[in-house]
Amino acid sequence: MAFFETPRVAAENGAEILFSPTQIRAEGIQNWEIYLKARALENRIPVV
Repeated sequence: MAFFETPRVAAENGAEILFSPTQIRAEGIQNWEIYLKARALENRIPVV
């Protein structure tokens, strides 16, 4: 999800849900959640 193009292409190719396993430190999790929500809104697709 680091690049907005990846989820967009996945959505255009029929992806209905994007999974984003990651290892984020506790102090960065809040920013990461905002980032993922932005990708979900941009592509109108759930991110789990």
